[in-house]
Amino acid sequence: MSIAMSLICMLTHVVPAEAREKSKVALRPTIETVMEKMGGKLVEVQDLFGFPEFIRVYEHPERHYNEALDLLKAKDVKDDEKLIATYAMQRLTRKTYLEFLNALLDMRVAGAINDMVYTNGVFPPPEWNTTLQVHYRDPKVMAFLKKAKDANTSYEDSCYIDKILSGDALKDVEAMREREELPPGR
Repeated sequence: MSIAMSLICMLTHVVPAEAREKSKVALRPTIETVMEKMGGKLVEVQDLFGFPEFIRVYEHPERHYNEALDLLKAKDVKDDEKLIATYAMQRLTRKTYLEFLNALLDMRVAGAINDMVYTNGVFPPPEWNTTLQVHYRDPKVMAFLKKAKDANTSYEDSCYIDKILSGDALKDVEAMREREELPPGR
């Protein structure tokens, strides 16, 4: 790259394509690094924010979407690593997030992921994602929730789906926002 092009990129904060590709981190080694730093066990999901490696993926989940799906399907990946992958995807756009949730449900039905990974990925704490609660009237959200309920994944999931569809889960989210336990719009 020419000096002039480098200067233009620096001044306009444009990252050239080759630099973007070089800076892209692979998801699986990133998760393995985080697990190693955690002593091999994910104890609290909030601890993930203590790792810059995780934050880099979490801030740009669309870059890692396909890799996350592959990782979740892999038989040689530990459940805690799969769980980290689901949390890394919590900032996807609504459309892509719903695709991700449908993929998680399909994987659960097929036995590729267990109940713990599925439930935490689809119904994470509101600090992580409130898409289903906030957009419960959206026809695509409703379709997903109906599909999930029909899949009989668990009694607890079924009860929570009913709570989302009734609007009560949104009331909980709004109350958390009023108490400043959640940032606006999260």
